[in-house]
Amino acid sequence: MRSLLKMIGAVLLSVVLVAAVEGALRLGGFEARIAGGGDPVLNPLPLFRAATGPDGTARMERHDAAFAAFRSDKPANGFRVFVIGDSSAYGYPFGPEFAFSRFLQERLAAAMPDRTVEVVNAAMNGVASWHARAVLEEIARYRPDVIIVQVGHGDWITPEPAAVNPMLRAAAQLRFYQLAVVAAQKWQRWWQGGPLSVERIRSRAEPYGRARDRARGTETLTAQERERIITRFRDNLRAIVAAGQAAGATVILDGLAQNLSDFPPGASRHRHDLSEAERQRWREAIRRADERLRAQDWQGALTALGDAERIDAEPAILHYLRGLCLQEVGDYPAAAAEFQIASDRDGAPLGALSVFDEVLRAVAQDSGAQFVDVAAALHRSSPNGLVGYDVFFDYVHPSIAGHATISRVLAEAMGVSGDDGHVSDPATLTAADRELQRKAYAADTLLYLQLGWYDRAIAELNGASQQYPELVGVRELVEKLKVDDPVKPWDDFPASPE
Repeated sequence: MRSLLKMIGAVLLSVVLVAAVEGALRLGGFEARIAGGGDPVLNPLPLFRAATGPDGTARMERHDAAFAAFRSDKPANGFRVFVIGDSSAYGYPFGPEFAFSRFLQERLAAAMPDRTVEVVNAAMNGVASWHARAVLEEIARYRPDVIIVQVGHGDWITPEPAAVNPMLRAAAQLRFYQLAVVAAQKWQRWWQGGPLSVERIRSRAEPYGRARDRARGTETLTAQERERIITRFRDNLRAIVAAGQAAGATVILDGLAQNLSDFPPGASRHRHDLSEAERQRWREAIRRADERLRAQDWQGALTALGDAERIDAEPAILHYLRGLCLQEVGDYPAAAAEFQIASDRDGAPLGALSVFDEVLRAVAQDSGAQFVDVAAALHRSSPNGLVGYDVFFDYVHPSIAGHATISRVLAEAMGVSGDDGHVSDPATLTAADRELQRKAYAADTLLYLQLGWYDRAIAELNGASQQYPELVGVRELVEKLKVDDPVKPWDDFPASPE
């Protein structure tokens, strides 16, 4: 009995100590957004907290970005716009102060001098439509006039809520647990002497973990899984629109854009019934195509790609290579079509499939929300109608110039002139902040590592380290990872499931 009492006493003491630490952290205002189980944000809410602005005004601001803030009491002449969505709306990797929400704020404020305009970035890195749905439930309390929704890319690689251990999700609400996670990450970075963790890069529990597995062929989306993703997105979108409209806001659904012409698909798959002999003939045709591409013999490459397609038309890389050839011979509409096919057949996939735009259009039409075709606008503003590095710095994340362009499209959809006279110049902003390019290099490197593109990561760091010498150590880590993690070549990928 005495031993049992001692054990109970020890447990109670531990509970009291944890509760005391938890209470102290809450009183002190500590809170951190943490990832786990493959979910980039286990505890997204509350996104905003009470604070005091530099001028003494009571306001609400984000835990992670003071730039995204608004007045606690909405002025009588207030015009309040919230942006919800994933990293492409947040402004990754630069931050919300360089996202389209910033440029839209400048445009609307100039066009409405008699209104107090607040454009608030409520997007989050890596999240999916169900995260956005939760965020909307919070911002509906803040009297929004317009809610701009740009979400969908994360739905393809983020595990659905039911796939994450419920105990982990519950623990993520505790400040004590959040502090432990943050401390462990800081210790790991200090111990390794850099921002990259080999364990975290290789972990399926980290964001991008599923894209990593799909790029290596150890996981493949089935047709049923794709249908479930589409259905879930449609349901979440309908709920978002309904909640936004119930709050009295105009809801704008952004079409989803991405860099189709300058960024290859993350993974490819052969058709499931391809024989080994057919695979060998396909590989030989692709080898000839690659040889002709290197010699800039575009027609010869197209002929070889045609030979490969007659054997197996499924692989995304085949359509991407054809798009490159068609671009070079000046058949831009056909090139754009091939790039889109490559994206839709991407085995990772990198970014949302085009069917999501169809869902966005249909939900907007059925609900009375406004659909803004951002992708079409970017096509019109891009050379030869092919969206690439002119407005994106990677596969789906806009450059700062891209964000400025998107803000113009949204402003025009809201009835405001697209005049750039009152908008900050993206080139000037970029030149004034040395850290912006380093952030882009770091983001690119992380993506390449997850996809197994080690040579591309090393080439990126070779160029970056001339300007940022501190990245030399990262390059050495990447070279080690390349040795320890052999990845199949792009012409030896697995078959699609039946």
